[in-house]
Amino acid sequence: MDNARYFESHQAAVVVKNSDLTVEKASELIRDFLNNDPALTTLCENMKTLARPEASKQMLEEISNYID
Repeated sequence: MDNARYFESHQAAVVVKNSDLTVEKASELIRDFLNNDPALTTLCENMKTLARPEASKQMLEEISNYID
């Protein structure tokens, strides 16, 4: 949940507790974003600035350094 909250705090995600997640809630959130292009654009742009596409590779390289 910490990762989700991190992204949420940077306006790059919307966090919904599992206990609050229903089909209706998910549909509402999706509809809201599809009907609000500026909000969706902001979410996408913020996620791009936080994304680390090479993170898995870097993590495996670091682990490999300890194993070798």
